[in-house]
Amino acid sequence: MGRLVLSVRPESIRQVHCGKVHKPHGVPSAPVSLPSTPSNPDPTPIWQQLCKLKNSIPVLKRVPRGARPSVAACLARCVSLVDRENSERAWERLLTFPYKILHVQKNLASKKTLTAQVKENCNSPSTSFDPKFTAQFSHKGLLHHVESKLGEGDIRGAARILFSSDVVAPCSPETVAALESKHPAASDDLSFPDPPAPESDNLSITANQLCAAVGSFRSGSAGGLDGLTPQHHKDLTCSSAGEAGESLLKELTALINLMLSGNVNGAVIDVLYGANLCALRKKDGGIRPIAVGCTYRRIAAKFGCAYYKETLAAKFQPLQLGFGSKGGCEAAVHALSTYVNSGKGEVILKVDIRNAFNSVNRDTLLTEVKNEIPKLYKFLWQCYRHSTKLLYKDQVLDSAVGCQQGDPLGPAIFSLAINPIIRQLNSKFNVWYLDDGILGGDADTVADDFRLLIQKFDSIGLQLNLSKCEIFIPDNNQQVFSKFQSIAPNLTVLEKSSLRLLGSPILDESFTSYINEKIQNFNDVSERLYKISIHSAFTLIRTVFDRRAGCLENGYSQYGFARQPLLSETMGRAAL
Repeated sequence: MGRLVLSVRPESIRQVHCGKVHKPHGVPSAPVSLPSTPSNPDPTPIWQQLCKLKNSIPVLKRVPRGARPSVAACLARCVSLVDRENSERAWERLLTFPYKILHVQKNLASKKTLTAQVKENCNSPSTSFDPKFTAQFSHKGLLHHVESKLGEGDIRGAARILFSSDVVAPCSPETVAALESKHPAASDDLSFPDPPAPESDNLSITANQLCAAVGSFRSGSAGGLDGLTPQHHKDLTCSSAGEAGESLLKELTALINLMLSGNVNGAVIDVLYGANLCALRKKDGGIRPIAVGCTYRRIAAKFGCAYYKETLAAKFQPLQLGFGSKGGCEAAVHALSTYVNSGKGEVILKVDIRNAFNSVNRDTLLTEVKNEIPKLYKFLWQCYRHSTKLLYKDQVLDSAVGCQQGDPLGPAIFSLAINPIIRQLNSKFNVWYLDDGILGGDADTVADDFRLLIQKFDSIGLQLNLSKCEIFIPDNNQQVFSKFQSIAPNLTVLEKSSLRLLGSPILDESFTSYINEKIQNFNDVSERLYKISIHSAFTLIRTVFDRRAGCLENGYSQYGFARQPLLSETMGRAAL
């Protein structure tokens, strides 16, 4: 078995455990046959094969160092076949590759090393076996996820999970129904732009740019339907993969360029541009869908983001700060705080769009892409012109509307879709962070913009969630409130102590309650620290909690509030 290698640095922790595998999501009732060789293709649709494999066959999280040259050479052959043939058979071989090669049979684990098993898989990738899986990943709960993220070196991810009030939703008819409601059917009256012309220009990626895109993935990033993660790509293209890694990098470059040219075989588009779906239950009882797309697609999209980042930032600013603006969230919060404290606005209106990213019409998306980022039009036309598959456990949903979840380009193209509308608004204060908008100014102008948003958003498939829109009236003028109540009867009224933007307090009066909530959150989390290893708890405290606690304590001093007990001391006692 693989050995656990642990390296602790002052600023980070890194664990590499090649022997650990992704836990299966179900228990197979019969021996699982891995996909057949290209000479005898499986007649089962690829998405059905991947659904079965994803739910039954665990995949190594890391490629054993000694097996990397063999795996890289094997994957390079699969990618090369796609580059040459672009056939459904070649794509099937590529997309099922991780389940053929990067699996481990438990009944052999005590007799052979991981490296030997993976090398053997490379030599005979079509063998059948009967895996003895008895557990589901989700039953170990939140604390297991925290430990797992730390084991992958993803400390930010571990802290995010530890703080989150979301839990994994049970796989039930109710959860499936909620996910289906989040992914509506396409309208019949859409007007798509013309398909891209064959002679039109498209982006082209180099090997160095591909390496940069792969390197930009955060540690612990998951894989899509095919099970191949960004970490696998990092392992197989690093120096330990040798010449085989260099050959793989060359073939991957050709593959991504094939995707960017919009010439992928149409038979695999619904899978290649689909995603693996999971469901989280929010604190209010709602369902939050989380999708992870195929890593090949995400690499292409990340390159597109990097290429057009500056162009789009210049187009969006100063109204849209959600894409291409470094520190956009902080800038929006600071701008609102400055504006409110200036006393120049009669009213502040926070706008909430219902299920925004999953609802915007795709004809609008593609029209804006064609006009504003034309070199990505071929790629995004294939991604968005037809519906794609979302696999949740053994359920299959169609993604036919909105930005595809798991697409790194989603924020960019969503911002493009609403940009012409938000530029028509006349409010003195008009700032957006993706789908979170805030307007300020005199009551009549803001009210007119409110009506305009309702009308214009409806034309592109978006609806304002009027019951979640919020209004702040500094002088509590009832005539002003009545004017907005006629538009949205269930509008929420904010007090000075509850005015926030993107989770951050705006006024001095709201800062106290914000700090107290964070302290309570820290205290709640400190109880959870008892249940993970001392080393893991210390790592989180040192790299995350100390920094955040210090920021909060400094905030108290800055605003002149009484000093609270040191959070770091509280958490230190919990860890001990």
